[in-house]
Amino acid sequence: MQESRTKSLIVGTALLLLLALAWIVLPSVAGGSDADNASDTAAVTEQATEADAADESSETEPTPAGGQAEQEGADVEAESASDGGSEPAASGAPSIAVTENGEYITKDEVAAYIHEFGHLPGNFISKTKAKDAGWKSVSYDLDEVCPGKSIGGSRFYNDEGLLPDADGRTWTECDINYTGGNRGAERIVFSNDGLIFYTSDHYETFEQLY
Repeated sequence: MQESRTKSLIVGTALLLLLALAWIVLPSVAGGSDADNASDTAAVTEQATEADAADESSETEPTPAGGQAEQEGADVEAESASDGGSEPAASGAPSIAVTENGEYITKDEVAAYIHEFGHLPGNFISKTKAKDAGWKSVSYDLDEVCPGKSIGGSRFYNDEGLLPDADGRTWTECDINYTGGNRGAERIVFSNDGLIFYTSDHYETFEQLY
């Protein structure tokens, strides 16, 4: 009987020791698992963050050098356009200051004068008046008969149709760059409504000035 009790006491003590050991060991195991899980979770989160950052970096591409040059060129063109202001009526039209009592013989000056005042400068003389003064067209002596004068004011009929026609439009011609002798091939032809053309080859071709 005594022996049976002793065995029971030993068994009970062993069970208590096992329970105590289990009480100590199991929380440690559980804690270790939680720590491992937390570490794994943190690693996964970090990898996901790095992947998102890589994706954003790949989506945001730097501007190519060519694109930057094109943009700078567009900016320069826009600035030039804003500074340029309005252009003259024709590309050949110069910006020249003239006075109404001035005398002019060059293409740009005569064109500017006609554009400004609507008639020829005072140094031009009609063929009729020049002939009345003794000029003969075949003798090339206008500079001797009428010093300082150029022929201008005759009607130009645009028979070849090289100039633009319109109802009521008439054309007048004048010599350009005459300084003596032969009158040369240069002319300005201008209309009664503001158009001004220049020809360097005696009406073969025309350049619009205004």
